[in-house]
Amino acid sequence: MNSGQRTTIDPTTGKLIGWTSAIAWLDAYTMLGVQASLTLQDVLFTANDDGTDGNGIRVRYVLPGVDGAIAITVSGNDITVTLARTGGVSVSTGVAVAAAVNANADAGALVTAASMSAPVQTAVAFTSLSGGVNKAVPRERDEIAAPDGQVWMVVSAGLANGLFQCSLVGKVV
Repeated sequence: MNSGQRTTIDPTTGKLIGWTSAIAWLDAYTMLGVQASLTLQDVLFTANDDGTDGNGIRVRYVLPGVDGAIAITVSGNDITVTLARTGGVSVSTGVAVAAAVNANADAGALVTAASMSAPVQTAVAFTSLSGGVNKAVPRERDEIAAPDGQVWMVVSAGLANGLFQCSLVGKVV
């Protein structure tokens, strides 16, 4: 056990400052938040910001009453994809939906859309992104596991510069 060694955590990057790269990164789930996401038919929507706020973003596809091009509208955290229609049926592929969402400034501020799929998308009601988790801020006496198995304890949380002082308490064997 190498107890007594100390280092500092930068809360914005999760890096242990002044220490070797072997233990430079904390467990990502410990320090960094998780982005909410949603797979709607053939399109993956991922919130741009991590945390639970992304869980409040909703997406829907609508088929308009007349033929027309694909269109994206945003109201608050609600993204509406009006599917392209020709001859009364949707002609919008997953790739086209993702490109249109990413090209829209308001939608692009909320999510990033991705699709490698060509199937035509169909109308679907509002569906919420989910799985977003807020960043965990270490508190004094929290133990944090590094990827190499070393265990650190937070000694001083929230120093004046926003960093965290840690002490090495052991290694999982």
